[in-house]
Amino acid sequence: MKEKIQAYLRKPAVLGLLAVQLLVVAFALAAALRPAAAYTFTADQWESIAQGSKIDYDEDGRIGVTEMTDGEDILQTPPMTLPKGHYTVTLDYRYVPSVWEGGVERRSCLYFTSAEAGTVTGEKPCIDVKKQQDTLTLNVSDDSETVRLVAHNDGGIFTLGTVRIEQDMLYAGACVAGWLVLFVLLDAFLLLTVPGSPVRLADSELCACLWVLCAVAVLTCAPALTNGGAANGADWSFHLSRIEGIANGLREGQFPVRVYSMAKDGYGYAPSLFYGELLLYFPAVLRLLGMSVQGAYHTYLLAVQLLTAGVAFFSLRQIFKQNSAGRQCPVHAVHLPPVQNLLAQCGGGVHSHGVFAADPGRAVRAVR
Repeated sequence: MKEKIQAYLRKPAVLGLLAVQLLVVAFALAAALRPAAAYTFTADQWESIAQGSKIDYDEDGRIGVTEMTDGEDILQTPPMTLPKGHYTVTLDYRYVPSVWEGGVERRSCLYFTSAEAGTVTGEKPCIDVKKQQDTLTLNVSDDSETVRLVAHNDGGIFTLGTVRIEQDMLYAGACVAGWLVLFVLLDAFLLLTVPGSPVRLADSELCACLWVLCAVAVLTCAPALTNGGAANGADWSFHLSRIEGIANGLREGQFPVRVYSMAKDGYGYAPSLFYGELLLYFPAVLRLLGMSVQGAYHTYLLAVQLLTAGVAFFSLRQIFKQNSAGRQCPVHAVHLPPVQNLLAQCGGGVHSHGVFAADPGRAVRAVR
């Protein structure tokens, strides 16, 4: 067996695949080992972009809006050259929020912008109104030389001092580990299903079914994995906020996370009272490792889709193993979430329930 595996690994196609995988891991490792990008800007380096607000210095030397005013973007940093990755933004500030009708405080935020479309992920984390120093997390989705940090005043007095933007290399290290895990799983799948492999499964029909299942699961998710496109359903922003809320709760020491402390303008929200959140801890951990909230949601969708297909297939295969159509039935009856719900509504809860709910009735109809 050892000699057969060694001979198989010498085939040109196998060597080519392994070479591509090694190159990907090598580039990811190089990105993880290079020096972290970092910028520091003092109060006098902020650039004013306010249209209706007066920008001035306060008594502590911070720059910004020193009188109560309506909300708008007020300041931005000079352009920065930032590689793709996860960044921590540490800033010194003073914020006295105005309030909406009903007494709800306004919430100011900071975010990345770029002259190149698609290079930043669009998070707008709010600063803590109870502090004068805070650390926020932002992401850059592609290398860019035109990234700026923008301060948005939602209303009130908002002045800023020194800010430091530093790349978090934990994300780069997690990317290396992620590629390694992905390639190990991919290679194991190929060894078990590709014709000619010395450890290929004996049941050729089962191998064909596995290929069909994976292809259907990935193709069903493909539109939702794009930036924009189909991934803007009615529930899209709600599920992103759930992932972000769980990640913030874990960062604050909550487990399990019951209340999203930053939701509802800081008043908090407890969606776990109404919705199951077990599977959402997976994308929340990815978020803690530095992945953008959009990327974490995309990974979650694909993982749940593959898991749903696998659970449904093997469950239904056991049910119909004595049926003459049993081998073909699971391929037709696999319980994938409705495409309309996945793409048009982005219903994460309905999407997740398919992992635990195969549909034998659909399988029976397929046999008939």
